[in-house]
Amino acid sequence: MFSFPDLLASKSDKKSKKYILDYAKAIWYEQYQGDSYHSSEDRLRKIENINWATGQEDITYLHSCVSTGDESYANINWNVANPIVTLVNDFVNRTTSRDYDLLCEALDLTSKGEYDKELAKRKGELRLKKEAADFAQNGIMLMPEEQMEKTPDSIEEIEIDMELNYKAPFEEAYEAALGQVFQNNRDYWTRRKYAFNLMTNQIAASKTEYDQFANPTIRAVHIPNFIYSYFTEEDASDWRYFGEVQELEISEVMIQTNGEVDKEELYRAAHAYQGEMGNRNWGMGKYDSWRSQVSWSDIQDMKVLVLDFIFRSSDKFKWRKKLKGDSFFFDMVDESYTKENKRNVSEVVEKTIETIYKGKWIIDTDMVYDYGMAKNLLRKKIDGLYESKVECPYRVVAPDILDMVTKSKVEQMRPIAEMMMILDLKRQQLVNESRPMGIAINVDAIQAAGESYDGYDEMEAQKMFDEVGTIYYSLKTEDGAPINDPKPIR
Repeated sequence: MFSFPDLLASKSDKKSKKYILDYAKAIWYEQYQGDSYHSSEDRLRKIENINWATGQEDITYLHSCVSTGDESYANINWNVANPIVTLVNDFVNRTTSRDYDLLCEALDLTSKGEYDKELAKRKGELRLKKEAADFAQNGIMLMPEEQMEKTPDSIEEIEIDMELNYKAPFEEAYEAALGQVFQNNRDYWTRRKYAFNLMTNQIAASKTEYDQFANPTIRAVHIPNFIYSYFTEEDASDWRYFGEVQELEISEVMIQTNGEVDKEELYRAAHAYQGEMGNRNWGMGKYDSWRSQVSWSDIQDMKVLVLDFIFRSSDKFKWRKKLKGDSFFFDMVDESYTKENKRNVSEVVEKTIETIYKGKWIIDTDMVYDYGMAKNLLRKKIDGLYESKVECPYRVVAPDILDMVTKSKVEQMRPIAEMMMILDLKRQQLVNESRPMGIAINVDAIQAAGESYDGYDEMEAQKMFDEVGTIYYSLKTEDGAPINDPKPIR
């Protein structure tokens, strides 16, 4: 059993490999209690919901509703229509058919000033238009006719036009930048995935992060691989941790670490996963004997499970207030810093703020990489000050969640879809069984007629007749003698 490490530990402890590894193992145990990840009941349920929404459902369990046991002569099409597929696609198409309307409104004083200047300019043009109309009657042109036609006739028209069409330079820049971010992240497909996840499993999530070039990325999360702590709010705002299980090759792990990892740890990970997930099995249990037989090229394409996770914490930070010239400024200092015997330091300010730690753990091993305090964390700015509460990189929504249990639309529709499928199968069964009622079989004659057919007897003849309406038999015995009763079936 694994328990979570001390939440009140210092920042230096929380950044350590041991702390991150202990937290990862605690997450894994809380989620699966020692059970297998691939056979987890909750994960299999989510995958089954996705299969029903994509037309890949397995309805073998429905065969017993129409089957009589032996179906060797049955003419039934088990691939019956699934109405859920159409309903899910219709919902996804309706909710994602229109792109976002990006609208940015500048609140800074500079942009507000630009807006006021433009408004005053247009009001001035309106006054000039009125004066120009009076002078035009006396043949004096103060404003070109083209400009007079473009100028509105009232202040109300000017204000409406400004509200709908005027954009400050900052607003145009931000809208263009956001549009580029959405375009680069294939926003349309992300929204479709989000809507699909809500329909299939009543929970959807996306993650915002930065790539190696510091560009923001937004992607939808594959829900069967998504791990999350207990939460009560529909937006999971009371979360403790989130994680995603990834199936990676050893070479991909090497790339993620930029080669800055002990290769021996990767060898131990490969040893732990031999014979699993389609990996080669050398049949050696002890690591030392196995290690002497394999090379780096042997393990590069071996697959391992990696838990990419984050967890929320709170830490104390210190800033020193230092005099520089005639003014003060603050800069962050180490947690062990004190102001004793420090020149020009008037005060040391200490405050507790939320932080996020991250890590990637190769499951069932002691290898963890890319761990520590997360960077580029977002915080809301209110009245010029940043909140101490951190914004989670994951955006989660789980409508109507109750005690961590959700029931999706697909799950609600499944009983109805199953009944429709059963009716379709029953219809086929009734058509197959449509035949004249009542037959008489001469047992001795049919046995003689069926001697040339291996295992063909009266019961087999009855079964064939019930399922296909036809019976095959011979009027001669195996040695060629004619059968006395030429009509064994009446």
